[in-house]
Amino acid sequence: DYIGARRIFILSSTLVILGFLLISIGMIITGAFILLIFRGAMASLGPTLIAQTITSEQKLKNSLSKMQTYRDLGAAIGPIITGLTLSHLIPETQHLILGIIFAVFFLFFLRSNTYIANLKLTK
Repeated sequence: DYIGARRIFILSSTLVILGFLLISIGMIITGAFILLIFRGAMASLGPTLIAQTITSEQKLKNSLSKMQTYRDLGAAIGPIITGLTLSHLIPETQHLILGIIFAVFFLFFLRSNTYIANLKLTK
């Protein structure tokens, strides 16, 4: 609470991208450790960030259910795509592609009007 959920989310997202990139250059243990720790932090902070930015209870429930639906969809589709592309791409290349995709979406998140309007870098 002292640091704030947004700051930790931004730090965690940045480190997840770093973890993907470290794996892509062959630093597998370090990258996997960073991914393990900070992906978990991001997953637990998602509902907190939504709850902090939405005031209406009905909109809050809708937003939380949408987030969980997309998280479940990604958890289902991710392994399928990985399995299908593994015969064409080595794991390091897959992690590089995921790191780039994650970085692009993270930049869109940072630049979105909703995020900027609700940005509070202090507690």
